Amino acid sequence: MKNDSSSANKHANIAISNEINAKVTHYKNIDQSFITSTEDKIKLILLKYLSKIEDKKSWIAPLGIFITLLLIPLTTEKFKDAFSIPASVWQAACYIAIIISCCWLVKAIYKSRLSRNVTLDSIIDELKQNTKTSGKNN
Repeated sequence: MKNDSSSANKHANIAISNEINAKVTHYKNIDQSFITSTEDKIKLILLKYLSKIEDKKSWIAPLGIFITLLLIPLTTEKFKDAFSIPASVWQAACYIAIIISCCWLVKAIYKSRLSRNVTLDSIIDELKQNTKTSGKNN
């Protein structure tokens, strides 16, 4: 008795599957590219690009410090003597710090602009560089 019901289910499943297949469009996207490399080559390439990726955002800290230092003379009415240091020295130190942070910001922006073309695709292209395709023999 179990055989009769299981054979009926097989026929019903096949009929449903044929009906579904007739109405469904199936697309395949299974093409792949493989990159074969050594561990040390991959590490060297990733280390090279890691510093460039970090350079992309290196301007954030100098900008924050520059803005903070720039606000000091703008919001301070008059520098005062503190810790046995005259007010004129504090004022000079503030302006020197502004100049140094401005130079740091300009350098960071320059490095960021040089690194703006670093993308995941450029890293993959670097991995593919100087490799030969093996064809379909392997």
